[in-house]
Amino acid sequence: MKKLVISIIFIPLFINMLHSQTEEQILNILHEFNRDSIQQTVLDLQAFPNRLVFHGNREVAQYLTNRLHRYGIENATIDSFYVERQTGFGSIHQYLYNVKGSIIGEQIPDSFLIIGSHLDAISFDENQNLIYDQTGGADDNASGIAVMIEMARIFQKFNIKPTITIDFMAFDGEELGLIGSAYDAQQRREHDQKLSLMLNNDMISHTLTDEWEVILFWYPNAMNIVTTTQQLCENYIPRLTPYVHPNEESNYLSHFSDSYSYYQQNFKALFFCEKDFSPYYHTLSDVAANYNFDYACEVAKLNFVTLFHYAVANIPLSANQSVSHNLGKIQVYPNPASHSTNVSFNLSENTTVAITLFDITGKQVSESIFTQTFPEGNHTITINLSELTAGVYFCKISTNQKSEIRKLIIQ
Repeated sequence: MKKLVISIIFIPLFINMLHSQTEEQILNILHEFNRDSIQQTVLDLQAFPNRLVFHGNREVAQYLTNRLHRYGIENATIDSFYVERQTGFGSIHQYLYNVKGSIIGEQIPDSFLIIGSHLDAISFDENQNLIYDQTGGADDNASGIAVMIEMARIFQKFNIKPTITIDFMAFDGEELGLIGSAYDAQQRREHDQKLSLMLNNDMISHTLTDEWEVILFWYPNAMNIVTTTQQLCENYIPRLTPYVHPNEESNYLSHFSDSYSYYQQNFKALFFCEKDFSPYYHTLSDVAANYNFDYACEVAKLNFVTLFHYAVANIPLSANQSVSHNLGKIQVYPNPASHSTNVSFNLSENTTVAITLFDITGKQVSESIFTQTFPEGNHTITINLSELTAGVYFCKISTNQKSEIRKLIIQ
């Protein structure tokens, strides 16, 4: 009995330690995501004269294979397959070229998670005539491919070992009817593969404002994954707000990207897409100069925490959630604010509270630091904002047990 009692006492402490270590690991990794790395991948793909399927995308596929090799995914290869079919833009009688590379799971190698995007592009002129000899394709969908490549870079940099196998994929033929993803999803179904989740990125670099939002397109068999991803975003990616479409709209719009191929085979999938849809969609103006790669970097971070949660180790869905917190009921008001704002909070014990502001780039606004010890109970403090310029800021409220971040808009 004594051994049992000791185990019961130490299990919660051990779990708390694991959660704390996981949170610290995640935050350190997120710091290393690089918007310039993401932008460079987009520029590299944009430099190909044409990514229209009819011209063949083997060179594009080889470039992506080489990139995955560079990041230690030595098994990355081109998965070519022959297609004969009629499309809305003409007949296809040719090979298409998917790319696939894997990091093998250390515990359950026969269970899989896909992080994928489409590599092809298509462009039309002002009269909606197909342009055969040139494509833009920066946002649609070099941006999604760049997220997948950045994920590979981060996994190598931190030597992350997943529990299940992660497949890094680029799909050919999406613009002509989800051809590459349909082929791969059907192959997995025919081989009765255990695919736990497919994460799809399609157009994730355009935003009109500093209030960055990303759509989470979902499918009826994966609503729990959307809920988890929303929570992960709130806790770990404060600069980004997830937007979930209502049922009917999501079911319609989510049919038009590669994640739908997996849903059709009864696999779970989640589709990330920019909230402010690009006005350069399917035109030759779909070039990197028109997009925001700081925003794309935040979407990449959200992909990472979702992928990590489902393929590496469970991430606590609220900071230090297994600890009895001394900080609760946080409000920042008015918000938007002009000259000042109030921060209210509740303390369960005598505690030192630190309040810090960060600008949209993540830089600390040093003159706004506030630190004071408060007794148990409800408290409200006023922060002077008169010396700060208008824009989006982040207010961090911290104790020795917990930190919370709230978005603050200064008008």
